Amino acid sequence: MRFEQVLGQSELKKMLTASLQDDRLAHSFILLGPSGYGALPLALATAQYLLCTNRSSSDACSQCSSCHKASNYIHPDLHFTFPTIKPKSAKSVTSLLWMKEWRSFLQKNPYASIHEWLIDLGGDNKQGNITRDECVRIVKTLGLKSFEGEYKIQIIWMAEYLAKEGNRLLKLIEEPPPNTIFILIAEQEEKVLNTILSRCQILRTTPVDDDQVKKHLSNLDSKQDEVDRIVRIAKGDVNLAIQLTSEEGLFGAGSWLKWLRILYKGNPLEMVEFSDEFARLGRESQKAFLNYGLHFMHEMIRQQSAPGMDLDLPETESIALTKISQMLTVDDSFQVVALLEESIYHLERYANTKVLMLDNSIRLSKLFGIKTDQETSQKKMKV
Repeated sequence: MRFEQVLGQSELKKMLTASLQDDRLAHSFILLGPSGYGALPLALATAQYLLCTNRSSSDACSQCSSCHKASNYIHPDLHFTFPTIKPKSAKSVTSLLWMKEWRSFLQKNPYASIHEWLIDLGGDNKQGNITRDECVRIVKTLGLKSFEGEYKIQIIWMAEYLAKEGNRLLKLIEEPPPNTIFILIAEQEEKVLNTILSRCQILRTTPVDDDQVKKHLSNLDSKQDEVDRIVRIAKGDVNLAIQLTSEEGLFGAGSWLKWLRILYKGNPLEMVEFSDEFARLGRESQKAFLNYGLHFMHEMIRQQSAPGMDLDLPETESIALTKISQMLTVDDSFQVVALLEESIYHLERYANTKVLMLDNSIRLSKLFGIKTDQETSQKKMKV
């Protein structure tokens, strides 16, 4: 991958290329930020730039043998480490066991999340990790001379999954062999060992500009107004935008407003039915629904705080929001936002989705002042 293929991150691109030109590139650095901001694509582009034998001042040439190998993720001096799951038949697990799947994953969508990667491995409900054996392999591999290029590059994706095993790499990260570059990638800085962070230059990725996200989605078969809405909801997260274009079933204004009607009526049977429907979706679809709800509620808070402001929603949804905002206080709206964020947190940790959604339905229905009994279930809201 070349720098020109990486969406956004212009400041980091300039800094990385300039650092190499001036021979002051850090031997270990960590890229922090959500997967959809492009930390992994940026790492891949940096690796190809370092390995390129005919690079310019701003990018790799894409024509030399090293570029061809790096762009296909088969360069012998480019090493990958990532979370894995352990097959029942395996005695030990390293990233090499899943390298074929990893290359396919990168070709498909380098902005994808750890949850999509685990789904590809058949472990949607399993916890991935970077093993002790993988750390031992890193130490042995980087102790060898480079095969072809000037540099050896070790990319560690989702460094927070190293956990305590990361202590095995501290000396190597602090004092790597000559011309060895560590590129670590993480979403949650607080989960990365402080001893690792202290040995790395920290670079933070930023949201991608809406225009670039829209351009990236332009080849998808979606209506323009739908693309515009997706870009607004994604807020610079390319992977979220890609996910939203392919969502089916319980996503979007229709399903979100349907859920709000159920909450208003307080009908227990409908809550259970909706929770069943929600539980049948894939985990990413469930997160997409909740992320849409967050966008809707953020717009509601803006409207409640400054009535008359233009809403970042289509007309139908704006009308619905105006009606609903009359039933909730600003504090109520913030409670909904907190609950949705909490739900996404639990989804990422494999909570029981049916129980989670039913609990949310009961808790949120109380914000409307509705009791879930037969008497109040006759009330209706036209949205």
